[in-house]
This record gives sequence, C-alpha cells and structure tokens, in this order.
Amino acid sequence: MSAFNVYVRPILEYCSIIWNPHLLKDIEAIENVQRRFTKRLPGMQNFTYHQRLVSLSLDSLELRRIRLDLIYTYKIVFGLCDLRMTDFFSKATCLTLRGHQHRLYLPTTRNSARYNFYSHRIIGAWNSLPVKKVNFNSLSSFRNSLSSDILVYLCKLSFAWVIAVMRAVWYFSSICSVVVFYRVRRFYWFAYDWLLAVYRQCFILVH
Repeated sequence: MSAFNVYVRPILEYCSIIWNPHLLKDIEAIENVQRRFTKRLPGMQNFTYHQRLVSLSLDSLELRRIRLDLIYTYKIVFGLCDLRMTDFFSKATCLTLRGHQHRLYLPTTRNSARYNFYSHRIIGAWNSLPVKKVNFNSLSSFRNSLSSDILVYLCKLSFAWVIAVMRAVWYFSSICSVVVFYRVRRFYWFAYDWLLAVYRQCFILVH
C-alpha cells in the first residue's frame, strides 16, 4: 500500500483544488483507481470498499480532496499564503446564527461553472464545520481536527442513492402540469432533507 500512497495517490491529488470534479461519474471514476488497487491486495478480495478502507486506515479519495480544499481555504482566510482573501471570499456579515465565527458569505449564482468552482463550492462545507469539533487556533490544529467522521457527510458518493432518488422525483415533476410541478418541487426539497437526515443517522449507528 505504501507504493500506492507514494507513487499513485500524489498524481490523483495534484492540484485537486482546481479540478476537483462535481459529477458523480467523474468522482466514481477517480475513486475506482483506489478501489481496484485495494481489492487486489492479499486477503481483501471478499471485503467491501468501505471495509477495505477501514482495515487499511485509509480515506476515500473524495474525502481527501474535500480535506485539501478546506485546508487551503484556511490558509487563504488566515493569510497563510500569497493569495488575497478578497479575491476569493468575503466574510459573512451575519454571525448571529449557529456555527463558527469564520463563516464566509455564499453569493448566489446560476452559472454552473461558477457554482462548482473552488471559491464557491467550498463555502458550504466551510460554513458547516462544527464549532465544537474543529479547532481554528492554528493550521496544524485545524488539519488534525478534520476527522473523517466530520467530512464523510460532505461526500457525494456516500449519498449517491439519495441523489438518484431525488433526481427521479425532479424528473417526474418536470413532466407534470404547472400546478403539480410546484407541489412536487416543494416535496422534493422536503424529501431530500428527510432522506439525508435518515441516512446520516443510519450511517452513525452502523459505523
């Protein structure tokens, strides 16, 4: 496994902050590299991918990319790199809600390229970091506090079945009449939040 970590994984993660994919098929294609490699290891053929990751003390490649995005965001926000924060982010003006004191403002956009660009896609993950579990005092403390238990909820592959069900509901609503469309669309967001909450609770109980 050391050969994979030294020679293969750095190639898969090189400049991932720039090209981090958002489509499930692309995320799955990259994840298959590690999935196939771990399956070929002696004694791992009969284990699931998640079981192999636990046995080998590994994180999924998607989770590692999210962690890298958050660490680089920390460097930009706290001025630990040569990039200016104002070129990428702006501080949230309303800090009365729950969450940490370093939340960022999330601008609205209808452009798909802008929506999935680093400076926009990472804001939701950054703002959702639990204040009781994540330490913002230093870069090393922040990096060490980004455990897999926190970041797993940000991975799309973990909730792929939820996304598939919601896409089917959305497609159904698009072919209905106007009145039914708006009713189904309201149900879409309610069902999405409900299924996601149920899955997270099941994930905690199982793992």
